[in-house]
Amino acid sequence: MPSWLADVLLFVAVGMIWNAAHLFHSRPVLWPAMFFSAAFWLITCNSPAFVDSAALRFLVSSHIVAGYMFMTATELWRERRKPLIRRWPAMFVPILRGAIFLVPVALATLISEGDGSHRPATGWVAVFAIEIVLYVVGTAFIILT
Repeated sequence: MPSWLADVLLFVAVGMIWNAAHLFHSRPVLWPAMFFSAAFWLITCNSPAFVDSAALRFLVSSHIVAGYMFMTATELWRERRKPLIRRWPAMFVPILRGAIFLVPVALATLISEGDGSHRPATGWVAVFAIEIVLYVVGTAFIILT
């Protein structure tokens, strides 16, 4: 399998989460917006500078996932059938998830290696995998309640 396939599937998945929130409120699915980040990723993977820089790929992917999560929170904010106090938990979870994906970006700018270069904390990938499972279950529970 190509090395970029997992990343493309991740971006399509977060685009689907955002579109699910969009669809949940009786709005149409936005197909181009759902696949935009995957197409962007495939285009940038043709650049040798992008392919050779693990740090750049990690930072771009973190921003893409965080962006979709913030857009999901925006969709949940538009829910008008419930009072504001009942919408906060549903909005808080995607906002928190987007912020969690931006933590390694902040750490990469603050922590430097011994040679003076800045590298993102790639050990966070395992934490993100666990977080994704908790997010999906938790969000479904919060929205349905």
